[in-house]
Amino acid sequence: MTRRTTSSASAAMAWLISALFSTALAQSVSGGNDVDAFAARLKAQYPATRFDAVMPAPVPNLYEVTMGKNVAYVEPTGRYFLFGHVWDMQARKDLTADRKAALDKVDPAALPKELAIRSVRGSGKRVLYVMADPQCGYCRQLERAVGDLDDVSVYTFLLPILGPESRRLAADVWCAPDKGAAWRDWMLRGVPPPAAGPSCETPFAAIERLAESMGIGATPALVAADGRKHAGALPAAELSVWLGPVGAAPRDAATTTVKTPAR
Repeated sequence: MTRRTTSSASAAMAWLISALFSTALAQSVSGGNDVDAFAARLKAQYPATRFDAVMPAPVPNLYEVTMGKNVAYVEPTGRYFLFGHVWDMQARKDLTADRKAALDKVDPAALPKELAIRSVRGSGKRVLYVMADPQCGYCRQLERAVGDLDDVSVYTFLLPILGPESRRLAADVWCAPDKGAAWRDWMLRGVPPPAAGPSCETPFAAIERLAESMGIGATPALVAADGRKHAGALPAAELSVWLGPVGAAPRDAATTTVKTPAR
């Protein structure tokens, strides 16, 4: 019974894809490649939907349509939308990942650096923004990796999301006379920061709103100087490659390929 149902579902999916591409091909032959006309048609068909960009897809006879951070591949009638990743199997490349990474980039100029703890290694010419929790094990790994780098300025935004103890520790670090030293002592050596006084104010609510606006819900979260994001810790060598060499031009978002756990 299960085998028959699966077979029927597969056949139905194959029929749908075949029909979709046949429709797309027929439409393209009759002049469906006019991007401006297609974009206008989409807006007329779906007036409540905001279409941010419409362009020819990397697959023939389809359009790539972005809606916020969503990417869809649409055939020329505008009826069928395919959501998911398109792979070029000959090049062994995820074509959708390029677009999604570009859409997911952050504007570093908009980050409120006054809410971060700044530390400098060497010349500090490279820049790394980090969101970290004081009780996050992977954040400790990242802190050790950062310590092995030269020529980097690190802005650490305290994002205590692992419970009340995290929030207390983060407050103690933020309210310490030397925030950077207190953070490193705790993360690298396990030395607790001095207790924060009752009058100390913290920026954690603002940082939580910032993280939410950036689509960040776990730590550590990394942002490079060109706005690329990475979830999770990286060893020092991989982190250095991800940041790029000192003085290098900003890299394309699609170069972010290494994935490690976040917590």
